[in-house]
Parts: sequence; structure tokens; C-alpha cells
Amino acid sequence: MTDKTKCKELKDFTDGNPSGELAEKLAELRATVEKLEQSGTIETTEDYWDCECPNNYIHPRSDEYCSRCDAREEDQPDSRVSEVELWKKGLL
Repeated sequence: MTDKTKCKELKDFTDGNPSGELAEKLAELRATVEKLEQSGTIETTEDYWDCECPNNYIHPRSDEYCSRCDAREEDQPDSRVSEVELWKKGLL
């Protein structure tokens, strides 16, 4: 899954009707993603990887396989730092 695809999926997700603090955080994330897309700078971490699932796609490097989509860690991209931070807080 490319970064552009992930950005589109995130934008599609945030087009729903979140409210309160979640809505604010998602709006902030959307703005950050758009800035990063425009600048061409996206920071990733080797400690996590992304599978092909539309949700819950971040895995710690110790997970070698995703049983939901059959993706293997060795074939998948590193996760974005900003998304890992949201994932750790339960917001993604």
C-alpha cells in the first residue's frame, strides 16, 4: 500500500462524523498529512510496519505476519511515525 493510498484512506475515514476531541485530533492529523504530502517528507520508523488491512494496519516489528490480510513483515513498508503515535493512543 502506497503512502498516497494511506493518505486517501485516512481522508476518507475522517470524512465521517467524528466529534469532540477525536474530531480535533483527526483534523490536526489530516492537516499534517497534507503538509507532508506536499513537502514530500514523511518520517517512518523501522520499529513498526503496515499491513494491507484498511484498519488496524500497524504492527510492531516483532509481528512477522498479519493473519487478517496474510501480509508478511518482510514485504511491507515501515509505518509512519505520526500514525504509530496515534495508534499507541488508540486513535487510529
